[in-house]
Amino acid sequence: MTLIHGCASNLYLSEKDGLGEYKNISPQVVQVSNPEHKNFEVLVKSGLFEVSSDPGVNAILTLEQSEIYGRCGNGLLGAIFTAGIFPGYLDASESFEYTIHMGGEQQKKQYWLRMYERYSIWEWLFKPFNYSRSTTKAKALNVSVFKEKNNLKNVSN
Repeated sequence: MTLIHGCASNLYLSEKDGLGEYKNISPQVVQVSNPEHKNFEVLVKSGLFEVSSDPGVNAILTLEQSEIYGRCGNGLLGAIFTAGIFPGYLDASESFEYTIHMGGEQQKKQYWLRMYERYSIWEWLFKPFNYSRSTTKAKALNVSVFKEKNNLKNVSN
């Protein structure tokens, strides 16, 4: 398919402040009520939670549906008019939501994953060296959690 339309895309982080800071945090042990959810892999790769199948764990995490917001195609005009020689950029941000039930209380969290997609004929060359989409989303989740813990704008509860 890439050869037919000429361009490929890769997902990148928009912000990298605090990337790697999650390694200084001990992960919370949770039981995930819906491990079949599409964001389960992102949750595991983020390292923010230790997923357990032990029924004795009192924190139960339920992944919610993510919202992917509409985006404007103006960022692709350069790629379109140059046949992909110059890259085009589109915002690929989305929300990551979950609810934790612990001790009769529930806490809903929503994080804004700031990412972008770059399109060009050259992107297919970077594919083998780039992170997978789920790994990039996990890194974006780490950045959002870091921002929340340090009271920086970008997160809503």
